[in-house]
Amino acid sequence: MAWLDFPFPSCPGCARSWETSAHRDCPAGGNLNVDPDTERVRCEGCSDVWDVADSRFYCLCRHQFSAAEVADALAEMIRAAAVLDRLLRQNAAELARIQDMGRGSMASWLERLVSGFAGGLGKAMGFIVGSVLRGWDKL
Repeated sequence: MAWLDFPFPSCPGCARSWETSAHRDCPAGGNLNVDPDTERVRCEGCSDVWDVADSRFYCLCRHQFSAAEVADALAEMIRAAAVLDRLLRQNAAELARIQDMGRGSMASWLERLVSGFAGGLGKAMGFIVGSVLRGWDKL
């Protein structure tokens, strides 16, 4: 179970919304959480738990949400979470692909650098040895 804050959906009466939903008449003044998988709602204050379908929202403008409107709001929340999850997974996969390409490019660059350095070092050593040997011949 993953309990999430249950945002107060946009009111059809006045179009206001809030980041959280308060449990009406809760003696502890708790906010509501929702478990999208089980479609259950709970109050953080009094710990009551009930089905989303049994939920009612009351806006400050006195508009009362029906159970169907609450279910629609939850379905929209689940849809938005699924889209966000898909985007995060795509971004993680793209980042991993870029990192792999970067590692391969860096390894190739280092290999060329080392082989070029080794080849240059070999030529330099050959020139030095040749010069020394030519100098000994003159001795």
